[in-house]
Amino acid sequence: MLTIIVTTLFFALMTNIFLKRFNLPTIIGYIFTGTIIAYGFELHDAVNNHTLKEIAEFGVVFLMFTIGLEFSLEHLKKMKNEVFVAGTLQIAVTTIIVFCISYYIFDIPKDISFILSLAISLSSTAIVLKTFNETGEINKRYGQRSLGILIMQDIAVIPILLTIGFMTTSSESIHEVLLEMFIHAIILLVLLFTIGKYLLEPFFKAISKTNSDELFVGTILFLAIGASHLAHLLGFSYSLGAFIAGMLIAETRYKHQAEADLVPFRDLLLGIFFITVGMQLSFEIIFHIFI
Repeated sequence: MLTIIVTTLFFALMTNIFLKRFNLPTIIGYIFTGTIIAYGFELHDAVNNHTLKEIAEFGVVFLMFTIGLEFSLEHLKKMKNEVFVAGTLQIAVTTIIVFCISYYIFDIPKDISFILSLAISLSSTAIVLKTFNETGEINKRYGQRSLGILIMQDIAVIPILLTIGFMTTSSESIHEVLLEMFIHAIILLVLLFTIGKYLLEPFFKAISKTNSDELFVGTILFLAIGASHLAHLLGFSYSLGAFIAGMLIAETRYKHQAEADLVPFRDLLLGIFFITVGMQLSFEIIFHIFI
């Protein structure tokens, strides 16, 4: 295992040093490293386990948490057009176009075409935001619009999954599922915003009085992971809960310290996330599709 870890670090460093000469993003280096390690050590079965995927996904959680730190509630209100208008239009238009191409041109069955179009309408939050953070484009106008669309896509994951589930269930259970989802959304928002408004500031003040950097970092990690886990328990994505938690901390005076302390964890876990993506690439499936 130690040999694998050392080899992974070596390939990650070498590939990213090489790619940076051509101004290519580090994401490519991480994915390429994962592919080399998987095929070199025959680790496909190991990386497909659920535990490793859960650990790697927290890189995306911390990314969304730090993005949330840059957006206060007032900022999000100003972005309502990007989130709800542009985001909804992007998902709807992409779904319609892909469905028409899939069903009418390639003659793929209607249900499969519909599910395929919904999947293609979504983007990878990790890849887009990682790239925009590295280039500084996240602070530009189109970067803000992209972020708004990505937030809407995270929100849309739940109704999309429910829609796919409804295609195979009886209509009698639809109302119950929708009601349950609505109740869970209310519980999540009420809990997080109540904690953010009444408990966060005095909690951080008590932590800062200890003059302990370890306690402060531990508190930030607890809040990021705790909010994401709460969202997951209620049926939403990890990243959505982390983003809301980041916005709540952005309302406090400790946002800059929290962001500075969390960046190393975010970048490290994001690297692991993309390495595991590279490890799970199957060239047999790719060759089967194109040949």
